[in-house]
Amino acid sequence: MIRSLLHMLHGPLIWIFHFGLIYFAAGFGAALGFARPGIQLFCWIATFLAAFAVIVLLWSTRGNISPTAAMGRSLAQLSLVAILLQALVLRIVPL
Repeated sequence: MIRSLLHMLHGPLIWIFHFGLIYFAAGFGAALGFARPGIQLFCWIATFLAAFAVIVLLWSTRGNISPTAAMGRSLAQLSLVAILLQALVLRIVPL
């Protein structure tokens, strides 16, 4: 039960961690006086790694046809869209 729930939530958990990490770095990085290019580089690297992790997750579950795996893939796809939209926000909004 718990294992199947975790398999379904891998994508959203990666997105939640990424979301928190990006806003933590942007907020506290600026407040602590870190340089803006360094904060931006860190955020872009975190975004790339999170998107890569979700893509690997989607690739690893491509052959599984169970309903739990299908729900997990759908949630992972939504998480990938959210991560990529966060990259768009990083591009548009200056830190």
